[in-house]
Amino acid sequence: MDYFIVRNGQQAGPFQVNQLIAEGVTPDTMVWCEGMANWTPASNVPEVAALFSYGAETTQYQPQEPYQQPQQAYQQPQQAYQQPQQPYQQPQQPYNPYGQPTEAPAVGFVQALKICFSKYVDFSGRARRSEYWWFVLWAIIIGVCTCGFGFLVTILPMYAAMTRRLHDTGRSGWWVVGYIVIAIPNSILSAMANPVINSDASMGISVLSMILGIIFFVYCLAVFVFTLQDSQKEANKYGPSPKY
Repeated sequence: MDYFIVRNGQQAGPFQVNQLIAEGVTPDTMVWCEGMANWTPASNVPEVAALFSYGAETTQYQPQEPYQQPQQAYQQPQQAYQQPQQPYQQPQQPYNPYGQPTEAPAVGFVQALKICFSKYVDFSGRARRSEYWWFVLWAIIIGVCTCGFGFLVTILPMYAAMTRRLHDTGRSGWWVVGYIVIAIPNSILSAMANPVINSDASMGISVLSMILGIIFFVYCLAVFVFTLQDSQKEANKYGPSPKY
């Protein structure tokens, strides 16, 4: 059943019984419904009065606001990640996909002469094959062109270059000293055993000179083979490799 109410001198409605309290109806509010002769206070209407008897007059309908999620603006981090900048470093040696050491350019003919004369009595460090053998060729050319007197100029840088060449193969420079030590007495004995110079030389000196000559030949052959060997790829106690 629908009820009508008078509020502030104006008629409002229709309302169901359970909506009247929500509309602010009090026991003194004038209400009317079909079948009633006149407007009457709500407290005189049994259906409406029952609402007040249960304390419904204290219950006010409060429309609930929809839930609003708190809005928080997205804040971008103040500091973005910065990758540390490192200057590009060129590798010391070119990339080799096969993992083999990269060879430095060989020493040229003229360059070998400059290096060996600039290291005239330098017996330290290392010398690669191209440096040593080009200088050997220079020493031969100078000796031939000067009828042998040029060897006096090239003898010291030759021994220095030989020492550095042995160092490059990982061997001691004392091999050169042994070469000189054997060469001097061998030359003396050879002169003493020469019948043109000394016809009274004994057979013993000749045999000793022959034995010492064989030893000297074997020693020279060993040093010759050493100087033909390739440079050690890694640094040794005499310095870094001049080739790799």
